[in-house]
Amino acid sequence: MIVASDTVTVAGLTSPDATLSVNGDLVTPEADGRFSIEVYISPEENPLAIEIIATSITGEQQSVVRTVIFIPGGRPLLVTNP
Repeated sequence: MIVASDTVTVAGLTSPDATLSVNGDLVTPEADGRFSIEVYISPEENPLAIEIIATSITGEQQSVVRTVIFIPGGRPLLVTNP
């Protein structure tokens, strides 16, 4: 995904009792499992790989990685089917 802003919102839905991290930062899901966190893209880390890891109470893990490219003043590209 290409963005024109130096921050992106990572949001999604997981099991409410899951342990969730985004690039190593712990994120607490809401009671319905929704989560959201702002991630800053520094010029030194551009492009940035965002890794989301969800761990269930039984220890099962699922992860997803998305790459974000920050182009200051550029036009954002909407990705509709990752």
